[in-house]
Amino acid sequence: MVSTKKAYSTDKFFILGIGGSGMSSIAKYLIEAGSTVVGYDQRKSQITNQLLKLNIDVTNDVNYEIPEGSVVISSSAITSNNKLLLQANNKGMNVITRPDFLSNLTKQYKTIGIAGTHGKTTTTALLSHIYQYNNIDCSYIFGGMTSYSGIGGHFGNGGELVLESDEAFKTYLNFEHDSLIVTNIDDDHIDHYGSFDLLIESFFSVIEKTKLKPILNIDDKNLYEISQKIDSISYGRNPESEYRYLGNKKIVRNGTEIEMNPRVPGDHFIMNSLAALANADINGFELDKTVDAINTFSGVKRRTELIGTSNGVSIYDDYGHHPTEMEATINAIRAITKGKLYVIFQPHRYTRTELLFDRFITPLSKADEAYILDIYSAGETAIPGISTKILLERGAPKNVNYADSTGSVIDLVSHQAKTGDTVLTLGAGDITLVAPKIMETIND
Repeated sequence: MVSTKKAYSTDKFFILGIGGSGMSSIAKYLIEAGSTVVGYDQRKSQITNQLLKLNIDVTNDVNYEIPEGSVVISSSAITSNNKLLLQANNKGMNVITRPDFLSNLTKQYKTIGIAGTHGKTTTTALLSHIYQYNNIDCSYIFGGMTSYSGIGGHFGNGGELVLESDEAFKTYLNFEHDSLIVTNIDDDHIDHYGSFDLLIESFFSVIEKTKLKPILNIDDKNLYEISQKIDSISYGRNPESEYRYLGNKKIVRNGTEIEMNPRVPGDHFIMNSLAALANADINGFELDKTVDAINTFSGVKRRTELIGTSNGVSIYDDYGHHPTEMEATINAIRAITKGKLYVIFQPHRYTRTELLFDRFITPLSKADEAYILDIYSAGETAIPGISTKILLERGAPKNVNYADSTGSVIDLVSHQAKTGDTVLTLGAGDITLVAPKIMETIND
């Protein structure tokens, strides 16, 4: 069995930025592995509350005394002048990054990685669910939460690790994947790579060194090109796909048509399911059990998540903050909405907004009414001339408008929405707090 104490000569860990989705999953993995875990985050949240229930102490005191002998795992969100990071370095503690920790972990397991710009969190959670459904107690780490297991980290009894292999900050470059799913390659995190071509090259290098045949979505033109160079397993709508989506929840596997009936809406979920099914086949899982697992999967929080229904109005929340993700989610919600669709979007990061703002408008214009909030900085410094209001003044459809505050848009949409309508909140920032408030306001 994998031993963190053997790997680090200690079972004490201090996690900087523990409230983030990526760091909290590591914390949960470690506490289940029998380690002592303490962490710092600057604010309380739903995640830190869950960590406390797992007997993980969380402090927001930058003057906290880090326990002697701890390995310090630091989030990319932690700045170099953070007092706790400085304390750890001054004491000569073993300070590592999240990629360092995960890279070490992949060397100790049979690692099944899920990479790609979009869909990797859901696919990782789904594949973990399929393994557990087949009575394989795999370990898993992904940056999300589910209704059935909470924070996306688990230390299992088996020798498998199902891992969300993130390309942001070049995290995945040193991972050792036994098998790998790649969902797509899109133009995100370009600021960390310098160009889209260099991003594609990084994906190629990760795919190329995978031990088993990688599973690639060949609807993506870049992955299709890679599939022509590397022996791989293909999935998608493309007629050449070994695992093919026909539409209307129907797939083809080994020449046999199968009708899916998942709880999670949207064609993009079926596509994620194809990738997971392909990996399940590699492991020899029974088809019926895999399909049952897919159909019973309840999804990941903030991925097309139904928050609730209030006075006949359905309210969803989604993490989507890239035009491709936004379009997939809006299409999925539009398909199940009888009345009007109201979308509230919060752009995430100035660098991403500067690059992609014009492309945000296309999916948002599919709503009956769309409102764009100010940019959520995520710690970035503002870029002169880059704001929602200024960018919208370039021109946008009449149904896409600026919202100057969450309070005003909550009040506006709560009064506009009627029975049969749907409200969707979109974004990776604190917009997730808006959907519950709309529920409350409509109820009032």
